[in-house]
Amino acid sequence: MSAVTQGKVTGPTAGQTATPRPLVWLLVLLVLPLGMTALAWGRFGTNLAMWWPAAGVGVIAAALAPRRSRPLVALGVALCGFLANWTFGRDPGVAALLGLATGADALVTAALLSRHRDLRPVLTGLDDLVRFVLAALAGATAAGLFVAVGLAMDGAEPLITWRTVFASHLAAILAITPLGLGSSEVRQRAGRTELAVQWLSLALVVGVVFAPDQGLPLVYLVFVPLLWGAMRLSVRAVAWQVFLTALVITTATTSGWGPFANLGDASPQVVAALSQAAIASCALVALPLAVLKSQRAVALQQASSSSDLLDNILAAATSTVVIGTDLVGNIEFFNIGAEEISGWTAAEVVGHACLAIVTTEGEDGQEEHLVTVDLDQPGAGSLEALIEPFLVDTEDDTFRDDWTLLRRDGERRTLAVTISRRYDHGRGVGYVGIAEDVTEKRREEESAAAALDAERQLVDRLAQVDRTKNDFMSTVSHELRTPITSILGYSQLLLSDETGALPVMHRQIVGRIERNGRRLLGLIEDMLTMSQVEVGDFRYVFQRVDLRSVVQSAVETETSVFGSLGVQLTQDVVGQPVWVEADPDKLERALAALLDNAAKYSQPGDVVHLAVSRDDDAARVAVVDHGLGISSEDQEHLFDRFFRGSDAHARAIQGAGLGLSVTSMIVDGHGGSISCVSSLGEGSTFTVALPFAAEGVGAADAAADA
Repeated sequence: MSAVTQGKVTGPTAGQTATPRPLVWLLVLLVLPLGMTALAWGRFGTNLAMWWPAAGVGVIAAALAPRRSRPLVALGVALCGFLANWTFGRDPGVAALLGLATGADALVTAALLSRHRDLRPVLTGLDDLVRFVLAALAGATAAGLFVAVGLAMDGAEPLITWRTVFASHLAAILAITPLGLGSSEVRQRAGRTELAVQWLSLALVVGVVFAPDQGLPLVYLVFVPLLWGAMRLSVRAVAWQVFLTALVITTATTSGWGPFANLGDASPQVVAALSQAAIASCALVALPLAVLKSQRAVALQQASSSSDLLDNILAAATSTVVIGTDLVGNIEFFNIGAEEISGWTAAEVVGHACLAIVTTEGEDGQEEHLVTVDLDQPGAGSLEALIEPFLVDTEDDTFRDDWTLLRRDGERRTLAVTISRRYDHGRGVGYVGIAEDVTEKRREEESAAAALDAERQLVDRLAQVDRTKNDFMSTVSHELRTPITSILGYSQLLLSDETGALPVMHRQIVGRIERNGRRLLGLIEDMLTMSQVEVGDFRYVFQRVDLRSVVQSAVETETSVFGSLGVQLTQDVVGQPVWVEADPDKLERALAALLDNAAKYSQPGDVVHLAVSRDDDAARVAVVDHGLGISSEDQEHLFDRFFRGSDAHARAIQGAGLGLSVTSMIVDGHGGSISCVSSLGEGSTFTVALPFAAEGVGAADAAADA
C-alpha cells in the first residue's frame, strides 16, 4: 500500500536564516556527554574512540550558528571535547589537543558547508550533497592531521593516528550531520503500511548481520532496505535510518558482535576502520539517492504547477489569440481567445486543420492576402514559406506584424501578431503565435490620421490666407498713405492761411479733415507695422542717441492733439544727456502713442505729465495722466492686439486697439520694458525703461544685440 502526497513542502526551507538560539548552545553542551560515552563505550582496545559522534553534533551546532558566531561556537565545542577527554583521565595536554581537533572539525566543515553568510545549510539537491561530502572530508582530514601531528610529538604513529581520527570523525559527520540540515522536499511516497514494513526490514537485516557470533561478511545486505527507504521515504527519514544503523553497527562491534568483531586476528585499528567505513558507505549509498529522488519530485511538482498555471493563464486569455503550429502550419494548440476571434473551436481544428493563406481581391481592386483556418487540406499549408522571410533579419527568431484574419463567418479582422519559432533540442519544430484583435484600434488610427491630414491641410490654407491678408494690408497701407498724406498736406496749407480768406466754418471743417486724416494715418501706420511684424519685415536701425531728443520729437508730434482736446502737457526732463541705443523713428512713434493715449483718455483741462529720468540701471520715460484709469481686469489684456477697455467703448473713444500693442513691441525690440500702474477713475502711469548705450558700441552691434 502506498500513497503519494503532492504539493506540500516539509522540513526547514533552503532560505531559512541561521540565528543564535538556545538550540545551538544545547548542541554544544551535548558534545560533552557524547564524548564521554564514546570514550567509555567505544575504545575497543585502542587509545582513541572508535566512533566520535561529538564531531557530527559539533558540525550541526556550528552550521546552525551565524557566520560571525561560528568561531565562538567552535571554541565551545573544543572546550566540551577537552572536558570529555580530561574527565575520562587523559593527560590535560592530549585532552586539549583532541578537544581542539573536534572544534576545528566543526569550524572547517560548517564554513565549507554554508553557501551564504547567514543561511542554514541544506540538502535539497546534488550540489548540496557534493558540498556536504567534500566539507565532511575536509573537516575529518583537518581533525586527523591536528591530532596526528600533536600526538606524534609523544611518539605515536602519525598515519595510524590520522586514519583512526579521520574515520571516526568522517563516519560521525556523514551519519549525524544530515539530521540538522534543512531540506525542501515533498513528503514521502510510502504509506503507513509500507513505512512499517520497510523499518522492520531494516531492523531485521541489521540485527541479523550484526548478531552475536555472526562472522559472515554480509554487511552489503544492509544497503537493500536503506535503498528501499531512499526511494520511498523523505530525506530526513533516510537520515534517521542511517544514524540508527550507524549506532547499531558501532554498538554491536564494540560488544564483539557482527562480522567486523569476528575477523579473528584483525587488529583493533582494522576493526574500527572497517566499522566506520561501513557507516560511511551506508550514508553515501542512501543519502545521494534520497536527495536525487527528492529533487526530481520537487522538479516534477514545479513543472506540473507551471503547466497548470500556464493552462490557467491561456484559459483566462479570452481576448488574446494563442495558436501553436508545426512548420507547415498544422494547428497543434488553439486557446479560447482563438476560438472567440476565429469562430472555430479547438476540437474542430487541433490536429484536423492548418493555417493557410487566401488571396482575394481587395476593395481597391488589388490582391489581398488573408490568413484563415483550412480544414480541407491539413498538412498542405505554406506557413513556413510565409514566416521564414520575416525571421531572416531578426535576432530572436520573433517578428511582429499586422495580419488580416478571415473568420469562419467571412468577416475580416485585423490582428497584431507576434510569431516566434519553437525549438526541440536546437531543431525548429514549429511556431507559436500570439495575436490581439486591433480592428477597431486600426480604424481609429486611420480616422485620426485622416483627421490630422485634414487639419494639416486646413492649417496650410489658413497660413496661406494669413499671408494673403498680410500682403493685402501691406499693399493697402502703402496705397492709402499717399492720398492721406496729400489730404493732410492741403489741409495744413489751408489752415496756415492768415489772410482770413477762408471762412470760419470752412476752417473748422478743414480742421476736422486734418484731425481725422491724421488719425487715419496713424491707424494705417499701426496696421502696416503689424503686417511687417507678422511677415518678419519689421527692422530696426539702431544708433546712439540722446533719449531727450527722441522724447521732444514725440512731444512735437502730439502737440496738435493735446491742443485740439484741451489737455495740458507738462514736462520734467533730466538736465544731462541720456544716451541709449535706439531706432529714433520707431522709439519716437512708441512714445508718441503713449502721449496720444494719455490725451484721449483725459478730460478737457486735465494735465498730462511727462518725465525723463535715469537711475542706476536704466533710462526711464514716464507718462502720467489723471483720466479715466484702467480696471484690473482690463490691465491683464492691455498690450494685446485690438484690445480696447470697457470704458473706451462706453465713452466712444476712437481707436483700433493697436497703439499700446505696437508700443510694447517696439520697447521689447529695444531690449527694454513697459509697465502700467492704474486705478479706475484716478488715472494711469505708463513707464518705459531702456538700457543705457554702452561706451564704444556701434549701431551694428546694438542691432545685433537687439
